[in-house]
Amino acid sequence: MQGIRVGNAASKGQGLFACRDIPTRATLYTTNELTIAAINTTELSNFCYSCYAGSQPSTEQWYNFGQYRDAELKVCSGCQVARFCGERCQKQAWKKNHKHECKIFKKLRPKVLPEQVRAILTFLLQHDNGLLADGVWSDITNAMSHMDDLRAAGGDTWMSLMLMAKATHEYSQTKVDLNTLLKLFCILKVNGMQLSTTYGDPIGAFLDTTLLKINHSCDGNVMVYRPTYTNGTGWIHRRSDDKATIRLLPLRPIAKGEELTTSYIEFTKHVSDRQKNLQNDYFFTCTCGKCTKDADVAKKLSSTDPTLAKQQATWREEVNTHLELLKNPPYTISSSITALTSVVRVMESSLSFNPADDPYPRAVHELKLLHMDNHKSVDQALICGLKEHLLVGPAIYSSPYYSTRVTNAVYLLQVFALLDDSFNPLPRQDPRLVAQAKSIERKGLSKKSFKYWRLRICIHTRAYIDMAALTDLVEVLRREQVSIGLDRAAFHELVDSEAIKTQGEKEMRSLLDISEERWEMLVRPELKRVEDERDRV
Repeated sequence: MQGIRVGNAASKGQGLFACRDIPTRATLYTTNELTIAAINTTELSNFCYSCYAGSQPSTEQWYNFGQYRDAELKVCSGCQVARFCGERCQKQAWKKNHKHECKIFKKLRPKVLPEQVRAILTFLLQHDNGLLADGVWSDITNAMSHMDDLRAAGGDTWMSLMLMAKATHEYSQTKVDLNTLLKLFCILKVNGMQLSTTYGDPIGAFLDTTLLKINHSCDGNVMVYRPTYTNGTGWIHRRSDDKATIRLLPLRPIAKGEELTTSYIEFTKHVSDRQKNLQNDYFFTCTCGKCTKDADVAKKLSSTDPTLAKQQATWREEVNTHLELLKNPPYTISSSITALTSVVRVMESSLSFNPADDPYPRAVHELKLLHMDNHKSVDQALICGLKEHLLVGPAIYSSPYYSTRVTNAVYLLQVFALLDDSFNPLPRQDPRLVAQAKSIERKGLSKKSFKYWRLRICIHTRAYIDMAALTDLVEVLRREQVSIGLDRAAFHELVDSEAIKTQGEKEMRSLLDISEERWEMLVRPELKRVEDERDRV
């Protein structure tokens, strides 16, 4: 650990603290050996069992930072469950533990164990076969489990935990007692972190002996980040100097002695939903500054405009319903697009519109992904991506260095790239993209302003990266800037011309249907801030 220590966090138990002043470009902690990890059952065919490299584009990760995810995964001939991106990953996994779990998976075929069971089973077999490093077993089994709280809450969750513990005990033939196994499942539930791609789409869960000590805040000062290079085939064997699967990075300067915190939940949700999630899943009430402020705002709105407060609750319920339905095909995408678009438009039409108000951020983000599905409506995906970048990002992220904010910008740049090529179509250009590029022009954004905004967002995003520890994204942004295809003179004309800037902003307001007054209030401050910061650096 670089500049951090384990300490007492009062009523929270243990926590991580800064033992020196930490700048935003520091890396606080890295790990390549995830103590407990498992890929989601639905993603087993898409990701390497050993290094988690991806095999094919998904809706959310359709364009992997300039390189399609093209790993050809080879299925384990024994269990037919695990897949590997190469022989070296297969050998590494076999040595680490797969030789012990493979026969269990094979015996259960065609049934595939849920990810929680596979995660604990693997950890248990490593323990039983002497494959864990000294102290790891005790570090995990002594972690906070909330076992008594989960037992008292009962219901389907407790029943599921007990069934998984019993199944693991039976399959493993371990000498570890059933109660300890049950505790391990409780520990994974309350301490497990989401294993994601760089874009943040979930592919599994993991637990790390250091990271499990990080306490919660809805306005955390650190983030857990998976670098872009981990998406490529064989990355783990090529990078002998840096094999970090996971990095812990600061979101802002952290003072010596300050506790490190991160959000356990989706912090863009309404404060009432956040508190409900935290109480149900983690058994505490959050008293962070963001919750205190948001609760005061919600209380004030309920007293001054109860009709709007009730309407916002209805919108949240509608968005939540559609986001849940989208997890369970064959629910149609078109139905969700219609419903989410309606919510977004109604919220934007309100005189008191605030892009931070839930469910606006979640609805805009999901619409962007739905429109990108199979390139059906790239023009609409661009508009949603621009709203997310210009309106939502500055409103909900307390730090410009938040990886989700930066990777959303990179995603947006690649949507720009798709349409940019279609402004001057080649004979074999996808006719859908050509039509969608023309649609952008009809809505008010000319070719020159389109190019201006693509470059401006690229420069702004590079400024964020230069101020943060997201060093793996530097090359990504360099490629994006080169792909814009401007010589030095054309580059400076776009960057330095006040006339082009003024016209570009006017046309962007037209494309997004934003009044000049709202633009000056919601967009201008962030544009000025990042330009001032870039000039300072």
